[in-house]
Amino acid sequence: MILSDTLLTKILDKRNHSTLVYGEDISLFDAYMVYSDSKNHLSIDYLYKNGIYMIDLQKSKVEYIHFLKDICNSSEHFQGNQVRKVIILLNIQNQKRVILQKIKTFIEEFFQNVVFILHTTKLSLIDSNINSRIIRFTLPKINKLDKTVDITYNRIIKLLKGGLTPKSIELLREICYMYYMNHDNSIELQQYIVTKIGSNLYLPNSIKYKVLQSIVDINKMYSYSYRKPIFLETIIYSLYNHLEHYTYNL
Repeated sequence: MILSDTLLTKILDKRNHSTLVYGEDISLFDAYMVYSDSKNHLSIDYLYKNGIYMIDLQKSKVEYIHFLKDICNSSEHFQGNQVRKVIILLNIQNQKRVILQKIKTFIEEFFQNVVFILHTTKLSLIDSNINSRIIRFTLPKINKLDKTVDITYNRIIKLLKGGLTPKSIELLREICYMYYMNHDNSIELQQYIVTKIGSNLYLPNSIKYKVLQSIVDINKMYSYSYRKPIFLETIIYSLYNHLEHYTYNL
């Protein structure tokens, strides 16, 4: 089963089962933990948010065992309720077998206090005992997107965050013309905009719908236009119209 942002949110909200996640693109986790606190304990850097701990296991070191045991020893009190903690361990393929075995022990021993989300890029290296005891998901494949699409999107968002001024309007027009010097149409960029806005957990669904509806309407209005940069420019203005009060979360 492929892990989506909606499914990840449910897993983190319910905290019922430990899971194993396989794949290279960990942006789903980064997006969920975007407003988390960066912390350090026992020389280990990690992110924390609402009883969720996310640790990127870049190197194999015994300190992880002591740190994980400290977390596992008690449940979390969150919003007046006692809930299980969640420990997200990224890149567990970097760990030695003895550490992986200890993690398996923690999953079994502390299931009342903690649920684990284990991420790996090399499924073959994961112990069969771990594989058989937890639910397994696959991350979406990394999108092999034309870099100019991502660069253009980020430039647009940066300008929108600063508000529309004569200078930013001039820069937006320049972006649109430059984009069409390298592309025959803006379909890929529009799809990318919809995907990025749609996956933003901090934007109300009503705003997402308005963004999508405006893009659809503009496509209908300008479907036969020969002045393509103006067509794209109109879409960007519609983004500002809907997102001007939400630019902090873009």
